[in-house]
Parts: sequence; structure tokens; C-alpha cells
Amino acid sequence: MQFIQEIKNVTIKPRKIREVVRSIKNRPLETLKGELTLFDKSVNQVLIKGIEAAEDRIKNASQDPNEYIIKRIICNEGLKLRRRFIGSRGRSYPLLKQRSNINIVVGEKLKEPIAKTKKTRTKPKTDQQ
Repeated sequence: MQFIQEIKNVTIKPRKIREVVRSIKNRPLETLKGELTLFDKSVNQVLIKGIEAAEDRIKNASQDPNEYIIKRIICNEGLKLRRRFIGSRGRSYPLLKQRSNINIVVGEKLKEPIAKTKKTRTKPKTDQQ
């Protein structure tokens, strides 16, 4: 079973969020909050809130959150806040403040690793006349 949590319009640039997001894919939820507090980034508070919200969704479905990992986490661009910087002599410069959207997909851990089966090689066909 998968649970999806969306965090929209975070006032942090997507590039800064992606740095942290790369390091937390395929990690269990039970240890993730402790690992995120070690980083000194403002993104961590937002991600911790999103992970806690995903844990709450799991608990509401009467499941154990310790049996889940982050399957996929994606950071995309959100709305841009457009402002003007007013300069002297009637000049103005555009300011774009970027926002981002974060999608967290939480799925179950694999209980047993799937064993790879060996492929058997078939004998080549001989031409029979």
C-alpha cells in the first residue's frame, strides 16, 4: 500500500531542496527524522513536517509506520512570486521569488528480498533437411 503526501508552495528554491531530497530516498521512516536533524538546512523542518504527516496517514489506516520506507520523493517548481525592485531615476527591476512543491510517496518495505532466478540457456537450433 502506498501513501502520498504533498507539500505545496514552500518558499525555498527547488535546487536547495533537491540537495537534501537525494540523500533520503529509500530510507525507513523510523530513522529518517533523526538523520534530517543532523543537516543544518532550513529544508529539514519542511521535510520533517511532511514525513510526520505521511506517518499520520499511515496510522489513520491502522498500519505500522515502522514498516514503511520512502519510495519516491520529488521536488518540482511551484508558483513564482513576482515583485519589483524600485531603483533610482524611475528604474525598476523584476524580482522572482521561487517556490517549490514536494511530493512524498511512502510504500511498504520488502519483507524478503526477491531471489533472482538463473536463466537457462537454450540450445541453438540446427538446420534439419
